[in-house]
Amino acid sequence: MKKLYLFLFLLTNSIFAQDFNDSWKKVYQYEIDGKIKSASEVVDNIYKKAKRKKDEEQIIKCFFYKSKFLQVVDENANKLILNNLKSEIKESKGSQKSILSYIYVSILEKFYNSNRYYINPRTSIENYNSNDYLTWTKTDFDKEIKSYYSELLVNENDLRKKSIKDYIEIFDSSPYIDLKNYSIYEFLMNKVIDFNYNKIDNYNFRAKSINDNYFKTPKDFINLKTDTISNENFKTIIETYQKNERYYSAQSKTDLDLKYFNRLEKLHTLNDE
Repeated sequence: MKKLYLFLFLLTNSIFAQDFNDSWKKVYQYEIDGKIKSASEVVDNIYKKAKRKKDEEQIIKCFFYKSKFLQVVDENANKLILNNLKSEIKESKGSQKSILSYIYVSILEKFYNSNRYYINPRTSIENYNSNDYLTWTKTDFDKEIKSYYSELLVNENDLRKKSIKDYIEIFDSSPYIDLKNYSIYEFLMNKVIDFNYNKIDNYNFRAKSINDNYFKTPKDFINLKTDTISNENFKTIIETYQKNERYYSAQSKTDLDLKYFNRLEKLHTLNDE
């Protein structure tokens, strides 16, 4: 009887997987043919099935493609995409919440960077609170973007179990990375570090904050106190590296050495600029 249940379970999963695969083939073909509306309709159907099955990977993939198609067929796509993403993020948990949040903040950053010359001169209105990012000031964008980056890594255990290989269509990654052993946590961690790194004013910061303590080997580095670091962005970088090296100190020495060298490379770059 147990073997029968196992067979039925494997058969059911195989059928669902094949069902998704066949549907995605239709999406790809419609996209190649330029039939974006038809492709989007198939994605809608996949999304409904994925929601019923609570299939995280399929839900995220649907959101990625739906967002891509909206940008083609709707001039107000960014607004629709961001509103849809925020709604989905509120319903999500674990790694799904983090991945969707990253997609959201990436779109928001891209919009701001493309329109900063129009946004930056805007004057803030006291006690003004709007969900319409088209009316936001630079301060509003900074606040929203920072808040999402600060939450990307909160689901650490779940994110470490997920390989970026399963989301290769969504995330850009270096061809030199071993995708099989590269977790979503590592991917998002590097994005968080890059975000904070780019917020640091290197010219004024370098002489005041960088010292030999931050180039120590993992054994000593992970125990450093960070309460004296005055620069908030640099403090986040150091604490993020500490947390990751603390994790790998209980795992593989080879991986720990790699994380150590990655830290040295990043901090040396910050120190030299």
